[in-house]
Amino acid sequence: MSRMRRSGVFSRADARPASPSFATSTSRIRLLAADRFSEVIEAVRRLVHEMGAGATHRELQERVRARVHNTLLTLLRRGEIERERLAQLYVYLHRDAAIREEQIQRRGALLDAAETVRSETVVPDEVVIQVLLTLLYHPGAKAAEVVRHLRGHSPPVTMEQVEAVFARYDLASIGKKGGSSQS
Repeated sequence: MSRMRRSGVFSRADARPASPSFATSTSRIRLLAADRFSEVIEAVRRLVHEMGAGATHRELQERVRARVHNTLLTLLRRGEIERERLAQLYVYLHRDAAIREEQIQRRGALLDAAETVRSETVVPDEVVIQVLLTLLYHPGAKAAEVVRHLRGHSPPVTMEQVEAVFARYDLASIGKKGGSSQS
């Protein structure tokens, strides 16, 4: 019980000195983490600049497959990107004013189109669940195929409802490969 006090808590004096290999491995980990953070910063900056309609936090996080909150703050503070609030969400944009205005216009058009689809077709939750389950059982199915699979179900599912679900969850773009087909 020389290393542990009666309370069962180690004191600072009881701790063993850190080995030299521990200090070396810790510095390596820090270097790797800094390198990874630099890669994420560059990827996020490039994506914001290249995306035609700017990018939301969620869109960037899904593309990079890493947390981007601190990265976006860093880029904002450096002045490498800009941020604007459009229709209840923040969109990260290019710092050049002409490109930024173009991105805002494109994002506005996307938001208007999504709002039009949402306001025109009200889709009950039961239908949304049926459509999403059909897509799980038949991945890659288009809207018309989903309607065909759901023919005869109760409640009946219409093409307009399926298209509204596809628009709401951006299902038409799932499975498409991005980028150029030429190398």
